[in-house]
Amino acid sequence: MLDQFKRWISKEPEGADAKALSGWAKTHGHIFKTVRNEQGGVVECHETERHWRIEWGAPQRIYIEGSELRLREELGISPDLQLMLISRTLAMKLETDVFERFTEAMQTQIDHTLPEEMRWLAMFPRVSMGEHKALKARYQLQSPATGVAQAWLDGELADALLRASSGVLQGDPSFVILMLRGRLYLRMQAPRLDSEMLDAVDHLFGIAARRAKVVAAAAGRTSTINSASDWPSTSATAWQSQLNSEAGSTLPPADAGLPEGARAGSRHARR
Repeated sequence: MLDQFKRWISKEPEGADAKALSGWAKTHGHIFKTVRNEQGGVVECHETERHWRIEWGAPQRIYIEGSELRLREELGISPDLQLMLISRTLAMKLETDVFERFTEAMQTQIDHTLPEEMRWLAMFPRVSMGEHKALKARYQLQSPATGVAQAWLDGELADALLRASSGVLQGDPSFVILMLRGRLYLRMQAPRLDSEMLDAVDHLFGIAARRAKVVAAAAGRTSTINSASDWPSTSATAWQSQLNSEAGSTLPPADAGLPEGARAGSRHARR
């Protein structure tokens, strides 16, 4: 009891992974916060040009096994810009899941309570990756604006993804990047953390965010995005339950934001 009280007072991270995240944050001058009653942590950074957040802990998606690493950045771009980059293995798994949900329930419309990454697979067209043959085998890009999505991927980001495929993304973990509501989100399976892995993910995410700002600005100048009607709207939340900014906040349950039937299945699977 005394040890537990001391940990509560000190707010020190518990476990090797949380300590790795805390140490990484300290090394880079970021703010680390513990999570009450959970194994996990939060890192916040408010730089002049970037405002982003990292969370690590229990998964918020049923398709991620073990722990989940989540990143989010405010881009300051049009909130209507939407695209998704997802690992092909995960895309195939989610497409099968969505199809089974529709056929079992005899549905004829998209279930808007599903997470974006599941709905967008059915809603948005697949974007050609052009000459990026190595990326085609590993990832899938989808967006209602193919030109903007291709411009975002081409060049620096494509090169970074190729390097990550043989590095931090080696082994094909569940991985997805979403751009919507003027923000960039990254989710990936991360059973173990270390400084090298965190540096690699932060580097990849930073490039994706920088490219998003560049192509959004170019699209605005060339009137590629004329109005909100050019982009299908969504109603679910990519960041299912944002943690409170105060230390000691609580991570949401792994099945937060899912339909009741899916929650029951998720709870049954975890027993």
